[in-house]
Amino acid sequence: MRERKKAIQKKILWAIVIGIMTLSFVGLFFGRKNTAFEQVLKETFQSIEYYCIKRPLQFFSDLKDEYVSMRNVYEENERLRAALDDYAAVSGQNEILTKENQDLKDLTGIENLPTDFKAKNASVISRDVESWNNKLMISVGSQNGIEEGLVVMSSSGMIGKITSVSELTSTVTLLTSENNASQVPIMIKKKDSEEYAYGMLKEYDVEKKCFVIDMIEQIEVEIGTEIFTSGLGGISPRGILIGYVESHIVPEDQILPKIYATPSSSFNDLNYVTVLQRSDAGE
Repeated sequence: MRERKKAIQKKILWAIVIGIMTLSFVGLFFGRKNTAFEQVLKETFQSIEYYCIKRPLQFFSDLKDEYVSMRNVYEENERLRAALDDYAAVSGQNEILTKENQDLKDLTGIENLPTDFKAKNASVISRDVESWNNKLMISVGSQNGIEEGLVVMSSSGMIGKITSVSELTSTVTLLTSENNASQVPIMIKKKDSEEYAYGMLKEYDVEKKCFVIDMIEQIEVEIGTEIFTSGLGGISPRGILIGYVESHIVPEDQILPKIYATPSSSFNDLNYVTVLQRSDAGE
């Protein structure tokens, strides 16, 4: 046990001696001025250390920082893109809701309705692309007092008539329909007069995008004159706007004039409509 302790003490002593000698050598080497060879050797080792160790480490460190920076930019761009998509969706929804609200306001603000009629507002729930100009379905039916033959209008004027009714829905045949069910008696104020001339809305010219009206008497009218329902025959109320005079011609094979009229309503943008019921009609 004692011999082992002495051996350990010797090792400690030798370590101290070697340490002192090492420190003395380092102090002697760096404390004096280096020779030219030693200086070249020192600079060589420093260059090797810089280019082989420090610079590669710095390069990979910079590369890592650049990757992290690019990753952060990418993630930020993704967040911004998602935010823009959400904004576009919300903006589109707001625009649609604003348009629908304006349509409803326009409908509730319709003026000059016939005194013996009341308005029943409804939404357009279906419109087949194949019969886009012919028919649409609305959200009121017989439970709401809707009957066949009632006039349907937008905030800008008459658009058609009810031609089919179920309990909850009704089918509207539009004035732009290809069949003759859309014929409506009309009246137009004569030029330089307070009197009206009468005629019949016969059809819709798809190419000219105009109503075709046959007059029952000779008449002079100004371009842009309003055209109203006449109420004759009890087919529709009197005084509902239909369109405006665009042109006035007398065909070679006819004696009476023919009028082309621009519709007052946009038939491609119908979200809400109003059905005109007689005041004594049940709900």
